Amino acid sequence: MNKKTVLFTDSGLGGLTIMADFVERVKKETLPFDLDIVFYNAQKSQSEGYKVMTPEEQVETFEKVLVSMKERYNPDLLAIACNSLSVVYFKTPTYKNGDLNVLDIVEVGKDLLSKEFEVPVIEIAMPTTVKSKLYSSDKRNMVSVASDIMLPNAIENHPDSDVTDNMLTEIFEKAASKMTDNSINHKEVKLFLGCTHFPIIKDKFVVNAKKFNFQIDEIINPNAVLCEDVLKQIRSWGGELKNMNNRKPDIIVKVISRTRFRDNEVINIAKLLDGFSPQTAAALRGYELIPDLF
Repeated sequence: MNKKTVLFTDSGLGGLTIMADFVERVKKETLPFDLDIVFYNAQKSQSEGYKVMTPEEQVETFEKVLVSMKERYNPDLLAIACNSLSVVYFKTPTYKNGDLNVLDIVEVGKDLLSKEFEVPVIEIAMPTTVKSKLYSSDKRNMVSVASDIMLPNAIENHPDSDVTDNMLTEIFEKAASKMTDNSINHKEVKLFLGCTHFPIIKDKFVVNAKKFNFQIDEIINPNAVLCEDVLKQIRSWGGELKNMNNRKPDIIVKVISRTRFRDNEVINIAKLLDGFSPQTAAALRGYELIPDLF
């Protein structure tokens, strides 16, 4: 039986929630092939994350990741489940050469924001994403706020801590100030969550927004849409599916990393994944550490 390989990548573990959603949904599909689904952690080391790199170092590092992916897996599809890495990807030689079949979450987000909204939109994202202005460059009714660079780490390690709440409070304090400066009425707003970690604690975003009288009209979450786009492409490989007798694919799920994950990261994210994708949670708990991954 033919086999296809789908890779998901992130600079942290937030993108695992997207992969987990895909794993459970693709199990129900009728397909003439089996699937290897791999989460490839693109973090160089705990001390050398993309957040502290120069733009040039980000491109150089992620290009090494992309080359490694192609050499090790030659994936049929790569899903970049990270806004910051999506921004960096557009600057890499791999992108310019079209060497990989890629779906990225920034393109998903841009599509979701392509229409005009009746209420203001607050984009909350990592500094790399906000600086790129890929989402907000032509939006008059939108303000963009860069989160603390340690917020994804806090979500992975201490999602219920005062540290995480304080970071969220700071985000909405900045948003309120920016909206006041731009004379934008902010009684009702939409939140655009521009980091794959953020939907993990979306309820906390809503609670902290209320401290500044923000009434959340809608949370715009690209995560679910990226998952659906990956599924659509997988379905397109199935052809007419004649005489398949409702065949479901055999699925192998792996998590690989050059960097050793912190115990709290694994415990917290795996616990979250247990509720809707035990197979992905098990893969995280038994992740493969590959020091020379890239």
